[in-house]
Amino acid sequence: MSQAVKMAQKVLPLLWAAELAPHGITVMAVTPGFLRSESMLQHMGVTEDNWRVSDYDGRRPDWGRHKIDFSPPPPAWIDLFLTGADLEIAWLTTLAARTRKFRTKIPGRTKASPS
Repeated sequence: MSQAVKMAQKVLPLLWAAELAPHGITVMAVTPGFLRSESMLQHMGVTEDNWRVSDYDGRRPDWGRHKIDFSPPPPAWIDLFLTGADLEIAWLTTLAARTRKFRTKIPGRTKASPS
């Protein structure tokens, strides 16, 4: 269910932003990153003995590599997840394009930006 909460934290502000933009109101969502809770540590197999090596190289955990059981939520929720994922992909694509455009305005480096 934590995925439902995370998706809602991302999708609802996008929907609110679209609805409130004509009124000159900006919506911003701030969410935490990886939550280091007891249940998450247990799920990842982190113990008192190995907690220092579970992220030894400084990389962020890849939440996408973990299996997610989508069977408990009703089909209507799955539709919302899909809509939310599509909205997030659209927003990230727009953000990437804007960032590439902005990057071209920064003086100094002539190296092309990664695609």
